[in-house]
Amino acid sequence: YNKSAQLIGALNITQRSVNGSGTLFTRGSSSKSQQMIFKENSFQASNATFEILSEEVDNHELVFLNVKLDFDLQKNMASIKTERQSNAVISFPNTAMETSITDAVWFLEDSIVTMEKPENVDLIDSYFYSTSPALDSLVFNGTNAIYDIKTSELNVQGIPYILVADAKIIPENNEITIKINSKMETF
Repeated sequence: YNKSAQLIGALNITQRSVNGSGTLFTRGSSSKSQQMIFKENSFQASNATFEILSEEVDNHELVFLNVKLDFDLQKNMASIKTERQSNAVISFPNTAMETSITDAVWFLEDSIVTMEKPENVDLIDSYFYSTSPALDSLVFNGTNAIYDIKTSELNVQGIPYILVADAKIIPENNEITIKINSKMETF
């Protein structure tokens, strides 16, 4: 890993594999898991809590819960998939949003995370919601999203409508951009 990682935990080295548990810090992220497998240019973690860290102390750009992580250190990308279907699995602390989308890819060089609803998941089960008290638990469905780490902006696409009180609002091109603290661009 060319001195680009630090594991706080345990490591088990055998002739067949290198396994570990604990918290691994590398390339602006932390992975906490009791089941890690290390290879020459990658590592995998199961039932992991994976966080993309912010440049600000004690802040996170994204938090993934109960995921299977496949981090390719050579390609500078990480594939993240939920291990268990549950409520929201991805949290965006800066935008005060969460989503139930289960598949994501972090492209480190581009500083973006792409998320896409798997084809076998109904749209009703692919949702985004605000955790900001000012938006009174705003919830809407979407098929995919892109999170820009540099700007802390979340662009959600494939939105059929957003239900507000008794009105259905259809955003232009069926997408919206959400900024820090759930501020939405005009649509």
